[in-house]
Parts: sequence; C-alpha cells; structure tokens
Amino acid sequence: MVRALSIMLLVSGCNLYFGNGEGNGPNGGGDDDGCQGYECYNTCGVQPTADATCTPGDSCDYEDWEHGCSCTCDEDGHWACFNETIGSHCPTGAYSDFSQPIRIDATSSGLDERAPALSPDSGELVFARPGPGGDLDLWRAQALPDGSVAKPVRDAQLSRSPGDDSDPSFGSDGTFYFSRSGDTLEVPPGGAPARVPELVGVTGADIARLGDVGLVGAMGGAVIEFTRPDAATSWTRVGMVDQMGIDSAPCMRNDGHELIFEGERDGKRALFVATRWERDQPWQVVAPLFVPGMEGANVVDPELSADGLVLMFASDVGGDFDLYAMTRYRL
Repeated sequence: MVRALSIMLLVSGCNLYFGNGEGNGPNGGGDDDGCQGYECYNTCGVQPTADATCTPGDSCDYEDWEHGCSCTCDEDGHWACFNETIGSHCPTGAYSDFSQPIRIDATSSGLDERAPALSPDSGELVFARPGPGGDLDLWRAQALPDGSVAKPVRDAQLSRSPGDDSDPSFGSDGTFYFSRSGDTLEVPPGGAPARVPELVGVTGADIARLGDVGLVGAMGGAVIEFTRPDAATSWTRVGMVDQMGIDSAPCMRNDGHELIFEGERDGKRALFVATRWERDQPWQVVAPLFVPGMEGANVVDPELSADGLVLMFASDVGGDFDLYAMTRYRL
C-alpha cells in the first residue's frame, strides 16, 4: 500500500531541498573542512548537506553517527546517502519536505478516522473509528493487488471492550500494540491483549521496528522515550520531550533519528519534528512540521512507514477527521 501511495503522491512532485548551497563540495562550499566532531573516514570531504550540489554520477563515503554512509550524486545534482549496515537512508544535514497530502478515500466514512498505523510490509492499515457502541474501535484495511485499499473491517476480536481502543502500532515480530483506557496493551502473535506493566499510563505507543528495541509514547502531556536491549526484555524510560504539557501521539523513525508528534500551535493541534544524529543523544530543537493545505485545521496522529518515506496522519480540514498520506522520496 505504501508503494502505491508513494507512486500516487510522487507524481504531484515534492520539494526536497532547501537552503542556498553553492559550489560542488558536499557542503556547498565554505571554509570549514573539518569533521565537526565526528571521527571520519571519508572521500566526501565532510558530511553532505541537503543544500549541497554535486555532479550527477559522482560518489563518495563518510562516517555517520554509528556506521559508514555511501553517497551517490543523483540526477538532480544532490547527494543521496545510504547506510547498508542498518538498511536506512542517511540524513543529509536537513530533513526533506513532504509532498501535498492526499486523503485516503477508502477509509472515509463520515465519522472520525484517527490514529493510522501501517504494518511493516505496508500491506495493512489499522486505524481508530467509532464502532457500533459509539466508543472507538480498531478497524483494518488491506492493500489490494492494484495498489488500492480495501473497505475497512472492524476488528471485532480486539475491540470487545466498552472503552476506547486506539493508537495501534506494529512490531516487526508480529506483536501488535494499542491503547485502551489510558494504558498500552501488547498482543503477541496468536495471543490475547495484556497490559505492559512498565507502560501503564502511556498512550499512543509507537514501536521502532528495527529490532523492536525503541518505543515512544505520551504521558502527562509529554513525549516519553523507552528502550530495551532486545525484544524479550522490559522497557526502560530513557528520555522525554516536553512542550508545556501539550504533546501526544508520537512516532519515531526506525533508525531512531527522527521524532514526529502532535502538539499545539495557534490554538490548533499540529505536527512537530525533532531530530538527532545518534540514538543515545537527546532530541534536538523541536520545529513545526508544515503540512500543505492544512492551514487552520487540526493535524493529529502522525505515523511513519517502515522506511520513513510516507507520513500518514488525521485531519479535520474537511469537517470530520479523515486519514491522509504524504511522501518524500528520501530522508
């Protein structure tokens, strides 16, 4: 489904680069030829940035946060860098703009659709919508062979509680997470839902699928980060992002270097982004994430695809909350 979404969104074009880089060096010229604190082996000179220009077909390597990155100059004259060790794109100094969002019409019902989650293979979309009793239930929509989305079906097995079920998230091993009555529940493959003791009071939990060792959630109006050494070990709280107690619904990119969450801006709910170069660093300065065409609307419940290239969310720009997706073609 993400592949289909990506193709559909990319035809509208997206603005990846920003800044005023000049020159042919990886950092667009300038006098600073150092590694800026990194122990670098490289043929790039220094780490490429988003506004750097290059000659199409050129290539180089540099040492990023934890592993080496191989860079190739693409046809539009900018660097694309990839980390083979962790199977992820390497950031090029600044994060890309997303394309114009597109509504997922197959999930639109006239009721509020919230909290989208994509399976690791992008073959299934799960989200929250009111059920027959009026409380929030989980609904599932499968990707069809032609790239479209099937009609959603209520998950009657999980959504049997009279309370609200929301905030779904997929682990890479088939474990499923969701929120109920202010707690995070875990559903192992073939098992029954059970509260996670160390995540009591945490909602909106989103698991980073690379080894399932990173998780972010919300508690008390702050974004909380957890980690564990492996999937069989309990979660340990390691950090937080707090903007005056108004943050919720976080999602973290699988490599642990980008965090997108819901906060408040100009009296509306909006998306914000924080980044970092290393997984054990604190999150850097939080900045608003601009969503084209959503000015004046509430934008909530962000969800990144496994490769970090598709961002889904919910918005009430059309009246009730519907699901939307937008894409970038590299990080």
